[in-house]
Amino acid sequence: MNFLSIISKLFIKDNVLITMVLSVIILILSYFFQFDLKYIGLYLSSTLLFSTFDAYGHRYLLLQENTTIKQEYNSIYRVLQILFQIILYTLILSQSIVVFILVILTWMFGTCDFLYYILLKINYKFDNMINWMYWTVPMGIICKLIKKPFKYQYMIYQSIFVCVFSIGILLFYLYGSLKIF
Repeated sequence: MNFLSIISKLFIKDNVLITMVLSVIILILSYFFQFDLKYIGLYLSSTLLFSTFDAYGHRYLLLQENTTIKQEYNSIYRVLQILFQIILYTLILSQSIVVFILVILTWMFGTCDFLYYILLKINYKFDNMINWMYWTVPMGIICKLIKKPFKYQYMIYQSIFVCVFSIGILLFYLYGSLKIF
């Protein structure tokens, strides 16, 4: 498989490229311009940017036909993913500790994985099991402790909750009395 065929497979069938470009633009605008919605822009763009990075990286792994290559590339990809996450989150931390904490929570709640499915148009039924999500907070850990299967609907619920909670905290931080950081 040559480079151009990989690139064409990555860019043609999903919304990942558009989302990645928009999130980079929002991140740049949020980073350099001081406006009231700076922190919401940082929050949204970093969450989307990490999700699009994951969609491209993991999708590339899925394009590999050789199982040995998939396993080798998976290790390499996970290292690159962690490095990307550290660099991105360091940029966010340099701007706001509140946004940094909320972005970490959003990732821990599995929202980036939920966005991964949306970006790649992976159609999961509402009650499908996704047992590899046991690392997420709170539902994944609770399901693991009580030995109950983790369903796709739980990821939807906790993703919606953490996004609404985070935007609410950011708005309160900007316009309310939460000026602690």
